[in-house]
Amino acid sequence: MKTFVNQSIWAIMAVMMAGCASNSGVKSGEMAKGKEYLMQSGGHSVLKLTGPMDSQGKSQDGSLTISLKNDVEIWLVSGVGTIGEAEGRIGETMKGEFKDFKPASTKEVMIAGSSAKELVGPGNEADDGDAGEADVIVFKVGGRVFVACTHGEELKPGAREGMMRLVKTAQGV
Repeated sequence: MKTFVNQSIWAIMAVMMAGCASNSGVKSGEMAKGKEYLMQSGGHSVLKLTGPMDSQGKSQDGSLTISLKNDVEIWLVSGVGTIGEAEGRIGETMKGEFKDFKPASTKEVMIAGSSAKELVGPGNEADDGDAGEADVIVFKVGGRVFVACTHGEELKPGAREGMMRLVKTAQGV
């Protein structure tokens, strides 16, 4: 009898877990997958992001680069408290990757439950000076302001969507 009860409990739990998984968009028997990335600044964690399992990342103090279809660079903008202040420092912040950025369009987006800005426009790649296009998101998480950017001579299909999925996982640490 005890074995029957234990097996029944396990069967009920399996059905409940399968139901929860199917409601969350995850297939039955599969766990939600993602690779966690932490940005450090001054020896302290300041930002956590979750990327796809097949993504790759590298970090430096105050920045992360995560390789998706296009690379996504994320920088901490030190010494600012607002999105507006950080917008004024976008060029300085991303000059090692993309220069002469001139936003052609700006729109409000939501990142981590807060209002953020997305700016898209032309400029030049820092490595070779070639003309290009950048999609930039300025967002605030955990009291800190960050700039995320994906860019190229032309933006690859899915580059913006990949960056948006990534920054929408942003959590202050």
